[in-house]
Amino acid sequence: RKRRVCVCFSKRRRRKEEETTTNIITINLYTPICTIMVGIPKEVLDEIDHISNRVTIGAFSGIFLGAAIATYRGFPILRTSLTVAASCAMTGTACFITERAAYATLTSITKEDTENETMKVVASHSIGGLCGGGLSGYLFHKRPFAGMMLFTPIMITVALV
Repeated sequence: RKRRVCVCFSKRRRRKEEETTTNIITINLYTPICTIMVGIPKEVLDEIDHISNRVTIGAFSGIFLGAAIATYRGFPILRTSLTVAASCAMTGTACFITERAAYATLTSITKEDTENETMKVVASHSIGGLCGGGLSGYLFHKRPFAGMMLFTPIMITVALV
């Protein structure tokens, strides 16, 4: 299949159209801001946006937590803050990706059951805490059970808040 790639620069109003064999990327530069639209469904993009919002919150809280740790222990503040922020972002990514996958699975299994929405949210967050916490615990300290025990209550608290 062939798709058309259309490139237009907004200042010069110049158009260049050509046929290409790619069927994934469509480039549209009609506005001053470049927009690259990839053939990804809107639901998937919404889930990625949901995950990225929560990971960003975790990274920002990691910056402040790292600054507090560095001040208390006498470490370099910037380096410690960035290291802790990166760790919080990685563990948040592991937990929230598995949480969203569990929520999508639970939602597809029980399509008609809308009464137990809170139970689905709590269950998916606990699964995310178990899987993501186990992965993070194994990667950081080679102790997956310790990661599960740490992140499962945190994820359940996030579900209830």
